[in-house]
Amino acid sequence: MTINVAIATFDAIVLGCDSLSSRTTQAVLPFTNGAGFAMDADGKEMVDAYGNKVVSTAHLQTVVTDVFTGARKMFLLYEDDDCTVAAVTAGLAVLNGLTIAGTVARLNHTGFRGGLNS
Repeated sequence: MTINVAIATFDAIVLGCDSLSSRTTQAVLPFTNGAGFAMDADGKEMVDAYGNKVVSTAHLQTVVTDVFTGARKMFLLYEDDDCTVAAVTAGLAVLNGLTIAGTVARLNHTGFRGGLNS
């Protein structure tokens, strides 16, 4: 979860955000929210070829596995003597294998449409 804040004043818009990032995975928590082991048509718990109980994927959910600090979620996009443009992000940290910070840095380096710190 990301916290982004924008405050509008007479002279500017002030942006703020947290710096946490998390990694998630899909999991079935078999004893929460009514989830349990998979049952066959006779109401018996199903087992796999090794005799392990089978868990239904009907209750598959996203769970956080790791939390990291120091994520860059605020970026300077453009600055000159009269104007500063910044952005804050939420959601995915990676697009096409590159972090949002890396994408912004690459756009600033190449001069995206002549606007990003070119």
